[in-house]
Amino acid sequence: MTMPMREDMPAGLVADGQRLLGRLERAARRTRRRGDPESIHDVRVATRKLEAAMDLWRAMLPRGRRRRGRRALQALRRDLAAAREVGISVNVLRERFATLPAAARIAAALLQHGLEQRLERLEARAARGCARRVIGRVRRRFELAWQGVAAGEALGSAFLEAGRARLARRRSRGRAVLREAVEGGANEQLHAARVAGKRWRYVLERLAAADPTTDVSERAWLEAVLDALGRIQDLAVLRERAVRLSPRLAPPGGEGSWEPMRSLLESLEAERAEYVRRFRRLAATSAPGSPRPLEAGPRA
Repeated sequence: MTMPMREDMPAGLVADGQRLLGRLERAARRTRRRGDPESIHDVRVATRKLEAAMDLWRAMLPRGRRRRGRRALQALRRDLAAAREVGISVNVLRERFATLPAAARIAAALLQHGLEQRLERLEARAARGCARRVIGRVRRRFELAWQGVAAGEALGSAFLEAGRARLARRRSRGRAVLREAVEGGANEQLHAARVAGKRWRYVLERLAAADPTTDVSERAWLEAVLDALGRIQDLAVLRERAVRLSPRLAPPGGEGSWEPMRSLLESLEAERAEYVRRFRRLAATSAPGSPRPLEAGPRA
């Protein structure tokens, strides 16, 4: 099915929309079939990139249709969030099991078993959430957002100009939120920085797809920053799960003082602290072309 977009839009923009819709549909098909541990992640990434396309070109799109398209994408991503988060926690435990202290492995094994059982149920729910009718509705909402674009002189140039202005705003917002996270370091600030950084990165990628002359020198820096922030988030979420499930895993009378769980929590917190330091070091290098690093200046 060909995405109905005006012929006078930038060719790269049209091709990018088609490519992203195809990725979403293929990832949803893999999710329905089950057994592919990356399929849910790929669906969610595709929704973020499609949403970034509407964010980038928002000044050119009819507001109502754009908002309905965005809500459809967000609803799909939200329906898959629990399965993705539990899957990440299982992977974090698997990857670190051999390096954990001996006592921590006991708690990790029990926690992993419980999470894997829950993941099985959540993956079945995710498969239903990626039903053909759901994905078809998401496609239609996205396509409708591009219909009714007002004709005008040099429409392609107008799109690119609007996109560059939107990227500049996302960059400015991203830098401000990242700077707050560097200074504060609280979980909420680090999570907000990750969200703002993702929006910045995906908008940059969508503009580059439509306009090959786009300067993408900051992308590698952004990816490194987001990788550190992602690992911080994954470790924090797993630690919260471990604390929440500890009463069920500990032997009778061992809640709050069970050595294996205490050892696991300490290991996770130590690794999280190391990634926070790594994030701050990366932020201090600043993005290519930026006038100054993100590190906080002296307080007034």
